[in-house]
Amino acid sequence: MSQRLRALLDKLTDNDVTKLASFPAGLAAISAEAPHSIRILSAPSSDPNTEPNCVMYALGLIGKLEDPCTPLGRYYADMRFLRSLIDSGVLHPCSPTSGCLASWSSPGGLKHIGKLVTAYRAASKWGIGYVCEHALLEVPANYGDHISYYAPLKPDDALEHLARFHHWVRP
Repeated sequence: MSQRLRALLDKLTDNDVTKLASFPAGLAAISAEAPHSIRILSAPSSDPNTEPNCVMYALGLIGKLEDPCTPLGRYYADMRFLRSLIDSGVLHPCSPTSGCLASWSSPGGLKHIGKLVTAYRAASKWGIGYVCEHALLEVPANYGDHISYYAPLKPDDALEHLARFHHWVRP
């Protein structure tokens, strides 16, 4: 996959809120310089209070948390939580097949997660505001180059583990 494409995707998804409305146009403009097969999917929720991150999207936790963020503004279901699921063996490695989870990492650690729609394509929540379907390496470079695959976890099971991880009672 083109390193140029991945570098351009880094700039497009840098969490700058002012770029949110221009994301579709930016993605289209990138294709003139670095062809890709990325497509924007429908929003996972129309409720602005449930703005998910990639972990919430991949684990099916959208709409299952009354408030997805801590008082400090950090997501409850974040990369630390995802890492705990992997390290504890709750997420089991599997072969890449439709429905499995795919995680991206770099030498700096775990960076991103999505759901496989085929063995070669994933749907994942990018930066702010958009869920995209993409080839496995059609992702921002900062997500990393190492991809691991895990058997899916039922959303209610993920929610139960999240409650234990944060030591609170499920809603």
